[in-house]
Parts: sequence; C-alpha cells; structure tokens
Amino acid sequence: MMGVPDSNSIRRQLQVSVTVAMAVLFVVGSLGVYHYVRFIEEKEFTESIERFLRESVGEVELEMSGVVDAGFHELALNRFAESNDTDDALYYVLRDHRGAVIFQSPWLKDESKLPFRPETRDGVIRFGRSNLSDGETVRTASTSWQLPVEDLDPGESPTAASDRARNHDPSAPENRVHMTVATSDESMRDMLLILAIALSTNGILITVVTAFLVIFLVGRACRPIEALSASCARIEPDRLSARLPESEVPNELAPLVAQFNSLLARVEQAFLRERRFSVDIAHELRTPVAELRSLAEVALVPAAEGGEEENPREIYLETAAIGERIGRLIDVLSKLHRSEQLSQAIDYREVNLGESLAEAVASLDCRSGGEVPGVRVECHTDARVSIDPALFRGILDNLLNNAVSYARSGSEVRCVVEESGSGGDSIVLEIRNSTDGLKSEDLHYVREPFWRKDAARSDSNHFGLGLCSVEAYARLLNIVVGIELDGDEFVVTLRIPKISQESRLLA
Repeated sequence: MMGVPDSNSIRRQLQVSVTVAMAVLFVVGSLGVYHYVRFIEEKEFTESIERFLRESVGEVELEMSGVVDAGFHELALNRFAESNDTDDALYYVLRDHRGAVIFQSPWLKDESKLPFRPETRDGVIRFGRSNLSDGETVRTASTSWQLPVEDLDPGESPTAASDRARNHDPSAPENRVHMTVATSDESMRDMLLILAIALSTNGILITVVTAFLVIFLVGRACRPIEALSASCARIEPDRLSARLPESEVPNELAPLVAQFNSLLARVEQAFLRERRFSVDIAHELRTPVAELRSLAEVALVPAAEGGEEENPREIYLETAAIGERIGRLIDVLSKLHRSEQLSQAIDYREVNLGESLAEAVASLDCRSGGEVPGVRVECHTDARVSIDPALFRGILDNLLNNAVSYARSGSEVRCVVEESGSGGDSIVLEIRNSTDGLKSEDLHYVREPFWRKDAARSDSNHFGLGLCSVEAYARLLNIVVGIELDGDEFVVTLRIPKISQESRLLA
C-alpha cells in the first residue's frame, strides 16, 4: 500500500503548488473569457434593441386619414398571419400620452407586461427587463417623442386630410406618444450557459491532466536527486574515497554535489588520521610492553649454577620507569580527549600574557631541577587577553617544553610578545628555537600525532603529541597557530584576540 506523501516533501510541494497555480490561472482566464464574451453579447444585444427602436420610431407617423400607423407594424401583421411562431417574434406596443394602446405586436398577448414609462425628453431611451405572460424573459427599450404628421404627396390637396390631421399640433402634450420594444434574450443566455459549462468542463479536464503531467514532469526532474541518493547510499565507511559524479548533474545540484564531495574528502582525511593515530598509539605502546615482557622473562629465568642472580630491585626500577612512560602517554591522550569535550566549559578571564609566560618558564625551571639556560622573554606591550588560564597554560607548557627539548645545544629559546601590526586588535606570541634536523618539507608532518624526527625516537620523554595538544586547545580559544622555519630556527606563532579598552573599563 502506498503511503501518504510527506507534507515536507519538495516533490509533493512542487506538484501541489504547480497544479493549484495552473488551476487558479485557468479559473481566472476562464472568468475573464466568460465576462468578456458576456460583455460583448450584452453590448451587441443592447445595440440591436436600440437600433430596432430608433428605426421603428422613424416609421411611426399620423396619416392624413387620421390613423397612426407604421410600416413595420404592417409587416409584422403580415408575418403573423403567415405563422404565429414566437421564435423570432418582435414585441412592441405604441401608446398615447395617457398610456392607451394605439397598436401592438400581434405576438404580444398582454400589453401590460411591457410597462408604460413615459419620458418627457425626446430621444432618451430606457432599458429594462420584463417577463411576458408565458413566462418568457425579454429585454426592453422604451422612448417618448412628439407624433409627426405624414407629409403630403406631390399634387395631394390638404383639403383631403381629416380634421385630426389638419388640426394636429406636433408640440402639444396630447400628441406625445410612447413606444416600448422588447425581444427575448433566451438565445444569448443559452449561449452563455453553454460557454460556462464548456469552460468549467475544460477546466476540470485540464486540471486533472495538468496534475498527472506535473507528477510525471516533477518525478522526471527529481530523478537526479534519486540518483544522488542512491550514490550516497552506496558509500560505505570502508569506501570513503568514492565521490559523487559531478558530470551530468543539473546546475542547481552542482554546488551541493561539490560541497558533499568536499565533505567526503575531509571525512576521509579524518578517518585516515584516526587510523594513523591508532597505529601510532599501538606503535608507541609496543616498545614499553615489549620491554616489560622482556623484564618479566628475565626475572623468570633461574640463574645458572655459580652465576650471579639478577637484582630484583633493578628489575622493579626499570618496570617503574616503563610504567611511568606509559602513564605519561595515557595522560597526554586523556588531555587530547578532554580538549574535545571542553567547548561548553571554557572559563574566559583577563590574563596578562607576560606574567603567564614568566610563570610557565619558572615552572619549567622547577621541573628541570634548576634554571633552564637560554630561555629569554621579550614583552613589548601591555599584553592583556581574554582567555581560559588553564587551557592557555597547557599551550605554553607544551610549546616551551618542546622548544627547550629540541633546541640546539648551547642555543637560546626566545619568547617575543608584541601587538599585531594590523590595527593592534590582537597579541602575537612567537616562540623561537634553533634546530638541526628539521627541514621545510617536515612542516607538513609536524602537526601529525606521534610524528618525530628519527633523532628523537629514542627519547622516552616525548611522544610527538605536543603540537596536537596545542592546536586542540587553540581551536577552543580561537587562537590562530602558525608554524614556519626562519633560517635554522623553528618558529611557532600564536595570534591571540586582545581585550579592548572598553572591555577593561566594563570589567
């Protein structure tokens, strides 16, 4: 059974939106067409009634015999005599100034259905509606005018005219007549009804066809998305080198595919680093574990006759030293792990960088059992920064310990503190130490965990994790770490945000 489409689906939103938009456009267009056709038909219908009324008025006159007549009335009588069919019937009624009927259409059974509305001004036409006695709806047009007298024919004597014709005053109120004409609008209404039904039926059919067409077209347009989804599903943790195909991808999806491939590349590098990290940990632990195993095997071997037995104290001392080394490695790894969990627990405080640096150097002296020669601190500014003291102290301890341990014998370690040259909005700390074996191509590997030059591999006090710890802490504190070789000096640069004068006053 097909499930209900998710309301959050882009495909469904497109289908519904486009279908509704097309339906609305068709409804608006159909209403426009209907009202336009209705307007044109109404206009033509009204003009035809008005034209018939004006033509009829022009034919009405008082004959010399004293009878009011019109040519159209005679034609209507003859036509009615031939057929009384009302399909094309013309309805009209002529009244005098009192409303009495002078003559009317032979098809009109009840003249009262065409109301008497006299007009005092000539040429003014009134339009309206009326229902005949048989229920037929008609449109009406009425007007009033002064009844004219028939013109005499050439050679005709005025004495032949009746008294009414001779005494007729066209301007007298009693000689004012009123005429109403009417015609059925049933054919127009039927035509408009058929048009409305046709537009509605077409609208329903077009909406249904549009809905299916939109479903097909949107589904076809979404095929690249489905293909990308299938490609993403095929990427397994052990196949992170795979990439989404960037060719034949729609322009709208190209940035997304490029960013996803970039993300895959970063994830792949992260996995590779983790794997190398695990291998390096195993490598670092292999040596002390092998040493412990060797000591245990030596202790278990009985001494030869007459030979000197192994002193247990020496074995215990060596075992303790190996255990201390393993413990230090575990401590460093624990600090690296904790640095990833401290983003929500950073305690920012105002710290004097020069004082913190001096304390770190003093602590280094104490750990070494006396003054460490060759460490010089140069502070050229009132270096106050907002920072977590504990994390920053960890950065200083690691950098100073590495600098002193790997510096060339008899050389000097310099720590320089100064303001940044670009606006003075940050403090720059440089720690420089001379080096023998480090080369420019080694800078790429210095940041890698457990990396050390071969000359330092035998040093059990270092694991190659110093810069890893520094960069982990620096990311939390928004400190930019830079490393470079300046001649024969290895330089580590820390760029630390400075406290503004306004912040000091508020504090």
